[in-house]
Amino acid sequence: MKIQNLVTVLLCSAVLSTAAVAAAPQAQAAHPVREKLTDNKTKINDTTKGRFQSVAFIDANGVTGTGTVIGKNKVLTSYNVVENLKNNGNLDKSFVTPGKNGENAPFGSFQVESVEFEESWRNMAILTVKPNENGQNIGEVVSAVPVTKNPAILVCNTVTMPGYDADKKGEMWESQATISYNIASNFWFNQASRDGNYGAPIFDQRGRLIGIRTFEKYSKGVQTSAAKLTESNYDFIAKHLK
Repeated sequence: MKIQNLVTVLLCSAVLSTAAVAAAPQAQAAHPVREKLTDNKTKINDTTKGRFQSVAFIDANGVTGTGTVIGKNKVLTSYNVVENLKNNGNLDKSFVTPGKNGENAPFGSFQVESVEFEESWRNMAILTVKPNENGQNIGEVVSAVPVTKNPAILVCNTVTMPGYDADKKGEMWESQATISYNIASNFWFNQASRDGNYGAPIFDQRGRLIGIRTFEKYSKGVQTSAAKLTESNYDFIAKHLK
């Protein structure tokens, strides 16, 4: 194990040294860092604080996933989480619950009104949700997470991913992992893949949103992928935030 950790440190040091002199870190051509997959996770006991309140449990007619509140009535998630809602089917059985904590819903649930799909890469979707019974929009009940275009992403940087694994029964857990590979449209990190948290937000060490977890797999074993906030993805998001 010590040898493996030393190799990882050396590989990351080499990658970061290269990135430090690169003119465009978004275009890194580093090979994947072959780290052991981690299942390093922490249970979020208070889901009402900070960015955790903006992380939402999604039930899309029985298909569960994770989303992020990004606007007044908008929730960002992965394409595959809500694909069965295409053509506005099953919307009456689909709900978003921000800050869900097991059986508790501190901010209530919001019914899905419509879904917009990013069809170029098929990796993102935006939900529009209805106001609650008090006439409040989801972005008025919890904070919306800011979305920025092309945030910096570097191999070996640490990321966190709060979300709802299928086996956690509605509890929010946050993963800690290391970016292993970075290409133009996606990046991968060494978190062991789990069902249920597709669509989960990926945050950098400063707490900035840098991507969302997707279904894309990398053939060499880096198992968890994220869609980047590229110009095209950002434009898709911005269009539907208006």
